[in-house]
Amino acid sequence: MLGSLTDNLKKWKATRTAGQPISCQTIAVCSRKGGVGKTTTTAHLAVASARWHGLRVLVVDLDPQGHIHKVLAHLLNGEDARPLSSVFMSKKGDILDACVSTTIPNLWIAPADESLDEVQTLLSSRIGREFILKSMLSRVQESFDLVLFDCPPNVDTLTLNALVASRHVLIPTELTLLALEGVADIVEAVDTIRDRLGLPVEILGVVVSRMDRRTKALNRELLEILDSRYGAHVLSTMVPANSAVPRACIEGKPVFDYDPKSLGAEGFRLATEEVLDRLT
Repeated sequence: MLGSLTDNLKKWKATRTAGQPISCQTIAVCSRKGGVGKTTTTAHLAVASARWHGLRVLVVDLDPQGHIHKVLAHLLNGEDARPLSSVFMSKKGDILDACVSTTIPNLWIAPADESLDEVQTLLSSRIGREFILKSMLSRVQESFDLVLFDCPPNVDTLTLNALVASRHVLIPTELTLLALEGVADIVEAVDTIRDRLGLPVEILGVVVSRMDRRTKALNRELLEILDSRYGAHVLSTMVPANSAVPRACIEGKPVFDYDPKSLGAEGFRLATEEVLDRLT
């Protein structure tokens, strides 16, 4: 697997414009609340960035539930790789050892495994445990344009590792009070990491990932709260709640393939463009 990755990278680099630098962007996709579209946002941002924007993308699934693998199952090439939990526990782990390819040539995934749950306990006594993921990315910067970390729905050791390893944080949310409280928890964690560890991690954006268009009055009220708290951080694109998205996930396909004309597909396409614009 690693050999094929290395060969593909060489071919890809040869096709890039001469002298064009490879600048790797790292984004942690985080939410303190489950069920707000965190994994579907990560998956569709990855697919759209690779398929339509020509970026080499790596998705690292840090959620022990392994939903990225399920959501994009139809795209996986069926390769085996070293378990991500094993790479975490190695002295000099390399994230590329956990990568598998997809049918989209420039999209790769480091799938989660069940033992990631145990990693949190095993890492609890390690000095510098929040920096382990960052140390695993030594070769990523020269290999990928975009690295996305799909985080667990809480601020645990794995999420902290993602925040420390990232330059940017994207926060999906629903328009509910509980979900907005979850946004505040992530923002607080980012502020703490920046202030106490001196790391340059920043909020890239807050994206409404499941907007119920039937509750217009409530939406307006909650959007006002969101805007008053986070202002320019809130993406103008709001992905509507759309039955095509969960149906696509059940089939292990991105909604772009399941129903390319659906509101969900259009929403994720536009959200990807806005996110990438913010990175430039």
